[in-house]
Amino acid sequence: MAKQEVSATKRLRQIVNVISKNHFLANFYHQTNPEVIVAALEELGPTFIKLGQLLSTRPDLVSPSYTSALETLQDQVQEDNFDTVKTTIEESTGQTLAELFADFEKRPFASASIGQCHRAHLHDGTEVVVKVQHPAVRQLVEVDLALFTRAVRLLKYVPEGSVVNLPQVVEQLGQSLRSEIDFTIEAQATQRFYELNNGRGIFLAPKAFVEQSSSRVLVTQYMPGDSIKGLLADPPTLALPTGLSLTDVRKGVARSLVENFIQEVFYDRFFHADPHPGNLFFLPVPAGSTQTTTQFQKQFGDLTLTINNQTPRPPYRLVYLDFGMMGTLPASLAQGIAQVILAITTKDSYQISQAILRICNQTGPVDEQSFNHQLASFLRPYLNTGLKDYNFSQMIFEVTSLCRRNHLQVKPEVTMLLRAFGTLEGTVAKLDPSISLMDIARPFANQYFKEHFN
Repeated sequence: MAKQEVSATKRLRQIVNVISKNHFLANFYHQTNPEVIVAALEELGPTFIKLGQLLSTRPDLVSPSYTSALETLQDQVQEDNFDTVKTTIEESTGQTLAELFADFEKRPFASASIGQCHRAHLHDGTEVVVKVQHPAVRQLVEVDLALFTRAVRLLKYVPEGSVVNLPQVVEQLGQSLRSEIDFTIEAQATQRFYELNNGRGIFLAPKAFVEQSSSRVLVTQYMPGDSIKGLLADPPTLALPTGLSLTDVRKGVARSLVENFIQEVFYDRFFHADPHPGNLFFLPVPAGSTQTTTQFQKQFGDLTLTINNQTPRPPYRLVYLDFGMMGTLPASLAQGIAQVILAITTKDSYQISQAILRICNQTGPVDEQSFNHQLASFLRPYLNTGLKDYNFSQMIFEVTSLCRRNHLQVKPEVTMLLRAFGTLEGTVAKLDPSISLMDIARPFANQYFKEHFN
């Protein structure tokens, strides 16, 4: 017991030292010198690197300069040897490696701060990817989070004019990190996304093998393809289907990504919250397949008249991967998002203000008239010049900051959606600069109201 206390004391001393010498608190509270914060997180090790990576996905919590700098954080984790991996799998699942898999590659093909990935085959021949958590990850995360919180209190830095709330940031990121290190949550999310999206239009998704998975082991179907980063390169670095130009493919992929994402939001209310190019694969397939879509449906008493249409699908598929970060929207928030989209379309700042109020929690007294005035002033240049010219990450950060100053907190599910929307927008803009996400979203928002309200 004494040994653990000494270890914790040493770790606390290290955290305090790194925070102090890098002026971490002053820089973070005022959102200055992001490169210094990156260096400090790297020095503090895997837990803090992972926290920084999570923070890079939250433009509602930190400024665009911070999200850009934090995206450069790289995992530097030593691979676990095969004996360690085997022990983790067998202790966590209660089954031997031979009972679970017909074969298992001893060397991982990828390793990160939480775990490492191996290829394997199930006994029925299915090729799978097995993600195995590093030993003691959960304990390390809990200890580091507790010590970091203690270190911040010890240093007693209370800034004036703070841009962000550090304790709130640490609390939110801690919740995200705890969810991410429980692989049963990711297994359930993977399976749910598979059931909703696999075979929808041109989209494919891996199946989760829940019975072979556990809190520290995740087994999913292996999916072929190459990252759509190859489509963004000029010239492209991946093979294009015969007969299609690069422009045709890029435009088709861009529109499919937007339409499917909006379906995830309004129909499934369960969406991929990290749709960056590394989590999206492009897969050429033989031409000739079709898709059944419902063109018309009408109820006449006990009789339902349905007219379906067969439409050709392009000779490629898009594959979603990595379901560690997912978003869920209650029906009331889906309604609120639809109202925001339609309000933005009207360019009426009062209607936009009212729509934003519906997707926020109040943390204190709110002067609606003052909030309406501040938001109108902020939105004026965007509404006058057109939304296609805005910096989405900057806009999210400024709107959420404006809300905070008015005792409003954008609901966490919405901030996750805004972040995912911004990530997708960045990819789509590179594929097809002419596309308008709002133009595609508007009909879905209208349809949502037609189906849910009289």
